[in-house]
Amino acid sequence: MFTASNSLNDATEVINNYILFCEKLDIPEKVVKIYPNSKPWVTKDIRKLLKQKQRALLNNEVEEKRKLQKEIKKHILHSKHQFGDKIKRNFSCGNPKTAWQGMQTITGCGKKQSLCVPGGIDPVDFANNLNQFYARFDVHDFTTAFDATKETLHAI
Repeated sequence: MFTASNSLNDATEVINNYILFCEKLDIPEKVVKIYPNSKPWVTKDIRKLLKQKQRALLNNEVEEKRKLQKEIKKHILHSKHQFGDKIKRNFSCGNPKTAWQGMQTITGCGKKQSLCVPGGIDPVDFANNLNQFYARFDVHDFTTAFDATKETLHAI
């Protein structure tokens, strides 16, 4: 299988690329959008109702909006109960890791706060630039102007 000119690394790379090629041919790809604020109990039906409610708001249809809001509330409550049942099943079936992850999702506990730093900038440099920008007024000495204003006010 191997010749003197081919090494084991070359053969491994060829086989790996062939497997990836076959994978791309046989396995369909699907793009799934996941937003950071998406909750697991928000289903396709709830998103559809939310879009209908948004259209009703744009068209100033107050009664339709009110009806859709009640429907959304009912669907969300049902979905949350289903999600809670799923967590209970995970605990009872001996899958505590998944159950605790679901609990953290519900409560929002354990989420790491992200820094609001523009991409490609070191957070320390960004903080120093902000400090320099907001502290630029501390560089000037306003005591003489303050004293002059104080004297004019006392004279009045």
